[in-house]
Amino acid sequence: MKELSGRKRRWKRLIIAIAFFFLAFFVFFQPLVHVEGAGKRADCQRKDIQKVAAQQKLEDTDYQLLFEQTGLTKEAVDAIREKKTYQIKEFLRFQEAYLGEWESECCSTSLFTKEDRLRRKHWKSVPLAPLEDGDIILSFSSHSLGWRHGHAGLVIDAEKKLTLEAVMPGEDSAIKDLAHWQTYSNFLVLRLKGVPERERKAIAEYAEQNLVHIPYSLTSGVFGKRSGAEEKLRSAQCAYLIWYAFYHFGYDLDSDGGHLVTVLDLARSSKLELIQIFGLTPETWKE
Repeated sequence: MKELSGRKRRWKRLIIAIAFFFLAFFVFFQPLVHVEGAGKRADCQRKDIQKVAAQQKLEDTDYQLLFEQTGLTKEAVDAIREKKTYQIKEFLRFQEAYLGEWESECCSTSLFTKEDRLRRKHWKSVPLAPLEDGDIILSFSSHSLGWRHGHAGLVIDAEKKLTLEAVMPGEDSAIKDLAHWQTYSNFLVLRLKGVPERERKAIAEYAEQNLVHIPYSLTSGVFGKRSGAEEKLRSAQCAYLIWYAFYHFGYDLDSDGGHLVTVLDLARSSKLELIQIFGLTPETWKE
């Protein structure tokens, strides 16, 4: 009789633990990370941009047109036009990618997590804007149990095309080839606003030297105090890893100030400016 009673208690504890897990998931994660309409393409009529791209000087209306047609902001447009090898057809390639219809597929990356990726034949069809060290790349292609939490990476070497990322539970943070970002069904590139290039580069160098081989943890920053700028980072998920790198230099990119730092929090940070968008519209993540 005592053995039966003991089994009942164990089952009761197990049920409570499972219920607590799902309650914690819904309370801490779902309201904060869900992005309505992720993957929505730009609903814009294709226009001729060659004449605008050929102009020596661009006005605000020209930049707005190029953004609506290519997903590139003024910073990206200027960087492309300043290249010695600049050709107008570069903007046509961005236009085709931004307004085009690409086939995508949902791929499993773990038991509960999936990613929406372009089909392999399209992988080299989506160009990236000229990147700089310290840029942040975000995507809302990743989702678990129907909720889009997304993924984040920090450009640590734009010339070598390398990013620092915390990918999934069971893996330490690592340096990755950023080419895989061009396989996602959506992404956006962000840059620290109004900060000199040398400081953004210093942030990237710090991350490369100190934030590689950090164990993955979904609950980083959720329980207890966040890791301060002078404390050694013991674990992190993708968004928290990037938040920590910038926080070390005095920049808090967590837009809502909560314990949990999400990809959406980074996307909504007023300290970051948009450089490029693909497969998304600004309304997708802005409040």
